[in-house]
Amino acid sequence: MAPQEKPPPDPTDTESRVSLQGDELSGRAGDRTVHLRREPAAASTHGTDPRGPWQDPWEGRPFGKYVLLERIGGGGMGVVYRAHDGTLDRDVAVKLLAVELQSDASYLERFLSEAKSAARLSHANTVAIHEIGNEAGQYYLAMEFVTGGSVEERLVRGGAMLPLHATSAAADACRGLHAAHAAGIVHRDIKP
Repeated sequence: MAPQEKPPPDPTDTESRVSLQGDELSGRAGDRTVHLRREPAAASTHGTDPRGPWQDPWEGRPFGKYVLLERIGGGGMGVVYRAHDGTLDRDVAVKLLAVELQSDASYLERFLSEAKSAARLSHANTVAIHEIGNEAGQYYLAMEFVTGGSVEERLVRGGAMLPLHATSAAADACRGLHAAHAAGIVHRDIKP
């Protein structure tokens, strides 16, 4: 039996949802609909991009006072972009909260509360939070854009680190965690 095609989303439907149908991922939050469409691998401009050959609907687009330049990460909570703040003429990181989480009042409250707590931190080994907000029904967090990549990227690029470099990286992470703990913040998702 051949799979049946799903009709396009109803533009009057304002219920928050995310669905994967064949080569298209769709999300809806209020009056904003987001579609990611898989393109043939040869058409990908990202080469060996680990995200796969998805066209990102946000890249290169304005988002409030920001222009979202490129996707730099993502996970269950949302997607992070390198963005440009034209008002202050600087690059920042903007995390867009996942559409399916925005309709969960308890999760949204926790996201906003944690962002406010993190904004109280000012330490060389933590990322500065610039603002939290809602742009056309999409919750976001704008923060300091840090160059240099993650420890994980460093390991993939250069292999195992010398013990002195590994110890230095771990000590920097511990200093940041200590500053967070001193401010009453417990980080629940440590990654390399």
